[in-house]
Amino acid sequence: MSINRRHFLGAAAGLVFAGPARAQTTPIKGVRFALDWALEGQQSPFVLAADGGYFERAGVEVKVDRGYGSGDTVTKIASGAYDIGFADLGAAISFNGKQNKLALISVFQVYDIAPMSIMTLKGSGIAKPADLVGKTIAAPAGDSSRVLFPVLAKANGFDANAVTWMDVSPALREPMLAQKRAQAISAQITSLLSFRPLGIVDQVEVLKYADFGLDLYGHGIITTPEYAKANPEAVKRVVRGIATAWQAAIADPAKSAATLVARDKLTDGALETDRLKLVLGAAVKTPGVVKNGLSQVDSKRIAKTITAVAESFGVPAIGVDDMYRADFLPDASALKIG
Repeated sequence: MSINRRHFLGAAAGLVFAGPARAQTTPIKGVRFALDWALEGQQSPFVLAADGGYFERAGVEVKVDRGYGSGDTVTKIASGAYDIGFADLGAAISFNGKQNKLALISVFQVYDIAPMSIMTLKGSGIAKPADLVGKTIAAPAGDSSRVLFPVLAKANGFDANAVTWMDVSPALREPMLAQKRAQAISAQITSLLSFRPLGIVDQVEVLKYADFGLDLYGHGIITTPEYAKANPEAVKRVVRGIATAWQAAIADPAKSAATLVARDKLTDGALETDRLKLVLGAAVKTPGVVKNGLSQVDSKRIAKTITAVAESFGVPAIGVDDMYRADFLPDASALKIG
């Protein structure tokens, strides 16, 4: 029987080597994960987690699918079509309130600030949210900035129903504004770079929700309380894989965006790298996250987010400890960013 040097030295020292750490763990398979949108820069850390081995090293097999807006994603998770997903916290709070039950929970907060916005063209006369009264806004139905528009309206003292919504596909949203077929669009801040191929980035005015009274938490990892209770280890491993992938993406955005190019050679890697950098600066690498780490949430801010959404939609508010569950997070030391 041949004995390699590692085994011999271990035996001599009275130690037993069982191989790499992940060989010790039976992988959990078949987790279905829904993103909030198409595969763009801000979604690339999840592709990195799947294709770059971060989920594998965490001991879980995850199938990551694109999304069609947070509103659509939370519905799919609540229905059981997907197990876990990435969606706006406000959309999940709103869904819970409308169902009058705890249908969804957040287990990892990725966006420390919601990067929701309204975009319009300079010279449109729209300088603040109230200026949208009587205007037409184009967006997909599930877009989180559209879903949470009533919260923006309430915070700024106007009727959310005083605007006209134009339902468009994701691919047509920015062209509708560029062609002036709509006076504004609702979108995540990253959609600003979708105007780059149209040559009008410098003509776009961005009204960030965060600049108009909505200091709210944004996208996080969402699941159902039933799935979390039945599969706590799966949720923990998914969260661990996501946390390490986002740490890697923060350290090297280009490497994260490159996973999109690997899946689709037609992807503009430079554009998606810039898109990821934009969301990192606007929503992820806030002073609080740099100091305390990812998903180290403030209970008062979570409560503020819940209250703002519940009051705007006229629905019951879910308790903070019910809505956000920190017990699936790895140790705080594993959530630090550079």
